[in-house]
Amino acid sequence: MILLLFLSTFACFSLIFIYIKIKFSYWKQFNVPVVEPNFPCGSLKGVGTKIHVILLFDQIYRKLKEYGPIAGLYFFTQPAALIMDPKVIKDILVKDFNVFHDRGLFVNEKSDPLSGHLFSLGGEKWNRLRKKLSPTFTSGKMKMMFDTIADVSDQFKNYLEQQIDEPVNVEVKDLLSRFTTDIIGNCAFGIQCNSMLHPNSEFRNMGKKIFDTPKTKTLKFVFMSLFRGLSNLFRMKTTDDDVERFFLNLVKETIEYRRQNNVVQKDFMNLIMNLSSEFNANTENSIKVEQTTDINGNMNNDNMLSFEEITAQCFVFFIAGFESSSTLMTFILYELACNSEIQERLRGHILEELRKHNDKLTYDLTISIPYLDQVINESLRKYPALGSLSRIASKDYQIRNTNIVIRKGQFVNIPVYSIHHDEKYYSNPEKFDPDRFTKENVAKREPYTFLPFGAGPRSCIGLRFGLAQTRAGIITILSKFKISKCAETPEPIEFSAVSPVLASVGGMWLQMEKL
Repeated sequence: MILLLFLSTFACFSLIFIYIKIKFSYWKQFNVPVVEPNFPCGSLKGVGTKIHVILLFDQIYRKLKEYGPIAGLYFFTQPAALIMDPKVIKDILVKDFNVFHDRGLFVNEKSDPLSGHLFSLGGEKWNRLRKKLSPTFTSGKMKMMFDTIADVSDQFKNYLEQQIDEPVNVEVKDLLSRFTTDIIGNCAFGIQCNSMLHPNSEFRNMGKKIFDTPKTKTLKFVFMSLFRGLSNLFRMKTTDDDVERFFLNLVKETIEYRRQNNVVQKDFMNLIMNLSSEFNANTENSIKVEQTTDINGNMNNDNMLSFEEITAQCFVFFIAGFESSSTLMTFILYELACNSEIQERLRGHILEELRKHNDKLTYDLTISIPYLDQVINESLRKYPALGSLSRIASKDYQIRNTNIVIRKGQFVNIPVYSIHHDEKYYSNPEKFDPDRFTKENVAKREPYTFLPFGAGPRSCIGLRFGLAQTRAGIITILSKFKISKCAETPEPIEFSAVSPVLASVGGMWLQMEKL
């Protein structure tokens, strides 16, 4: 009996070992370079605990970029690819988008309704929503909403002037997150969050909770995307229950109040409500808030946005809008503190344009400072919020001019951070140099080597809004304050392993001084 048990156990482990060896040999048949994987995490050992996934990809990129257009990866035991050739990147993001139209992220609109947003959705559902939402992010719509951004910027300026009488060390990431939370709260929901005066408001705390991730959460997200059947079976969720309840209740109450009181505001909520009412008997400010799902929990009404769809879009607009822009502004201020001559040059351009516009912050003013956009783009190069783009193949796909096949269901990853720091495309890449983004220098650069917002049909839909609030924030600060390094300023920056986006461990401390 003991012998039988031993043999059975041995046979079981032998089969598992053989299975793993077979799975980890996929790329060998194509002679694709690969870093030796480890069971059970494959190529992801240490991700989310010791190293950010973007920096892990960067290590692989630097080690293998000379050996071919792609490198082999393993997400747990599943083969994946790291795409290192800009021409292949163009194929995936643009030319052959029909094969790589989905990000392959976990979505379950029945058990996790806030997961059904534009960033995560795929297939026809994504295509339908993208077409509906694109008109709400035009430059004209952004200009319409800019009055709200300007009002919050004035409140931000007044707050800073009241708080800072002499040079003071400030943790600017939290400060800027409160600024962008107030903008998004106003523009997405028409709500005065007052995060400047009330940093522990419920709205601000929900934003913190979304991005204050435990060490295991990164691997959890990867697992849920790779094993969606199991994730659905165990009713796994990407959103915490209290966050879900907060946003569902917030959107429901906002919609009901506006319908009952015929409230019209220049914000994202009003735009999306009007978008839905186009398909709902053309009734002004009307919207269908009842759930419309089929037996599997999938939305089945193609003629309008359901309440859950609206909430999910408002949710992703909130989390993307406040976090990505505050992170970008944090790194901009860090680099300006480290490069005082660039800061002075930019301030000169800002003050000159403010004089031309009677010191009034307007949309036209923000887009009239080319050097500001150069500074923003150089910050996006060094610190892209999405340092990696993921896509999943909808069918077998052969990489151009090779015998390499990406199988249906396999992930491909584009290492944006690594390409942005490659000396082949950017000389002395660790140097902060906004002149890389003059029109002349941009024209010389190889296409698809600057991808902070992605490219192709799935490029960031909200980039205009993100840039608008970033420009407003930087103009507001630099027109009144000098930014310098202090004793607590990190040099060099140590990136957090657990943050979903690039973030400095311990925040970002800088000195602010009134001009």
